[in-house]
Amino acid sequence: MLFLAVGVEDGAMLADNAREIARAAAEAHRIGIPLIIEVVPWGERLPGNRDGEAIRWGCRMAAELGGDLIKTEYTGDRESMTKVVQSCPVPVLILGGPKVESEEELLQITREAMEAGVRGVVYGRNIWQAKDPQRISSSIRRIVHSSGNHGEPA
Repeated sequence: MLFLAVGVEDGAMLADNAREIARAAAEAHRIGIPLIIEVVPWGERLPGNRDGEAIRWGCRMAAELGGDLIKTEYTGDRESMTKVVQSCPVPVLILGGPKVESEEELLQITREAMEAGVRGVVYGRNIWQAKDPQRISSSIRRIVHSSGNHGEPA
């Protein structure tokens, strides 16, 4: 797994990041292992973490550089997340990000993302820091597996 930071001001830094991803993708594909690229909207050029256009652009770029799966932020709404998924030729997964205020918020984000067409979730702290990690994991699993989503927006 590699990171692609899409908000950096320094063009040379973005070029270096892209070059290393392309090199790693070629090597991963040569030896037969998948590459996950985590597209993160970090940097001076972005006003906030959930810039849907930057995420959409970054996910498409990551796929074109050779990513087999793309892991990224939820954009904050179904409409902009649908655009991310539709413009990316490989499966998109959402990451958990910072600890959310409530379990219901996490479940709502998961539902909306699945409705937008993401193929799954990659959550960390929002599971293992939950009051009942087993219960919230089961709830998320039900949402993901009952969505009927096979990569196409609902």
